[in-house]
Amino acid sequence: MNKIKTDLGETTNILYGYNADWLSPKQGNNALFSPAKKALSTIKVDPPEKSGKWDFPEITLHDTAQSLLTTLLPYKIEDPTDGIDGPKAPADPLLIDDANRVEAIKKLSHTLGVDLGKSGQGYALVKITRIDENVTHSSREMNVLIHPNPSKIPEEAGVSKQFKKAMSGLTRFKPRDDFTPGDITPKIANEYLSLFMEQGTHYVSSMVLGDVIFQVFAMPEERFKRVKKIYADQLRWFNKRLIKSPVVRVFPTSRSYAMLEKYNLFICKVYKTQENQ
Repeated sequence: MNKIKTDLGETTNILYGYNADWLSPKQGNNALFSPAKKALSTIKVDPPEKSGKWDFPEITLHDTAQSLLTTLLPYKIEDPTDGIDGPKAPADPLLIDDANRVEAIKKLSHTLGVDLGKSGQGYALVKITRIDENVTHSSREMNVLIHPNPSKIPEEAGVSKQFKKAMSGLTRFKPRDDFTPGDITPKIANEYLSLFMEQGTHYVSSMVLGDVIFQVFAMPEERFKRVKKIYADQLRWFNKRLIKSPVVRVFPTSRSYAMLEKYNLFICKVYKTQENQ
């Protein structure tokens, strides 16, 4: 098992997406790209002494590798709840839709043991989760998810002085009712992008500590359609009741691969599931 190398308050530039090496021992289950400077004080989190209970097996079916990766990657970008809906940012485009798409898919395929770049197949993800503890950054506890005045951010939030200074020097925009996209000039956009490059765009505001055991299966498209049809109305029943060998019972296979085209190595990881703010 690999312990994750992530702390509460760790910042990342989400414009770089997620690191496709996140499951490697070198990355320590950390998919974040760290900026040059820390905008927040970080808090090291150790696993609790008492473990939680393992949940029932969860089985999900995925038409595409993108859907599979969004479910598998343990990150969620929170809406800052400033009165408007934030942009949707599923994991898959941030993992494999950058300029290094081919390399990223190759790395993830090697790690998961299935060819994510191959067309004409569907996927089944079998996952068992144990939640030990939920931990949060002090800013989240104070409900400081977005702040209109950088100079007045509470000291308890742990925001660095250099980040406050950099934010205060950025061009301010008109109130929302008067704002138009044309107000953003290339010069202003580059000011913000430079700050993002140096100090990041998001931070780890909370974690779910525990264990995850999962396995990914790939099936030829026609057989995958049959599986979806058969189990469309029964998936919830299987997820809650099949405790012993759920994959074998739901997706029977043999040496001739009657239902499954390929299955990966059994993977057990220790996760701290991050929620990036």
